[in-house]
Amino acid sequence: IHTGFTTPEAPDVQALLAVMRERGVRDVVMEVSSHALSMGRAAGIDFQVAAFTNLSQDHLDFHADMADYFDAKARLFDGGAWPVIVIDDTWGQRLVDRVGPCTTVGTDLGNTTATWTAREVEALPNGRTRFRAVETVGARRDVVTGCAMPGRFNVANALLALAILDRVGVPVDVAGPAVAAATVPGRMERVDAGQ
Repeated sequence: IHTGFTTPEAPDVQALLAVMRERGVRDVVMEVSSHALSMGRAAGIDFQVAAFTNLSQDHLDFHADMADYFDAKARLFDGGAWPVIVIDDTWGQRLVDRVGPCTTVGTDLGNTTATWTAREVEALPNGRTRFRAVETVGARRDVVTGCAMPGRFNVANALLALAILDRVGVPVDVAGPAVAAATVPGRMERVDAGQ
């Protein structure tokens, strides 16, 4: 359903969720924009897990400054959802300080503070990336996974997805291959024209 927004207006979101529930949908993953958080579009949604990827200067046409933008994104973590946060930059680290206990994700080499880290990152000739996702605390699990797109930020996104799935109870040996196989149409999508 095309909505025209990353996060539709609150009545539209609630209507979509109601239709999903009527049709037997039990789990929903949604992107919640900083605009939506500022305008209350996600109000009334009880998230089980909330995730933070990064913060850049993308939306300073809407937010007064980076601090205002950060505060808007941080609202997602005010409702009791378990935080899963990429800590590859200072904004992620700052959010950890703000929210308290959480799951952290890191892709920087030598990052020993993250709950989940990406190791042995390898860019493959077909544009995919392969890496080991290593849990550095708790059960200390280790799974080979990857992503269909190149770039360190996509490694962080894939690792974040794995950490979210783990948090909601999907076994990492199931989540790892699923994350590695997932594609997103139109987002750095590989074009195979016989080249």
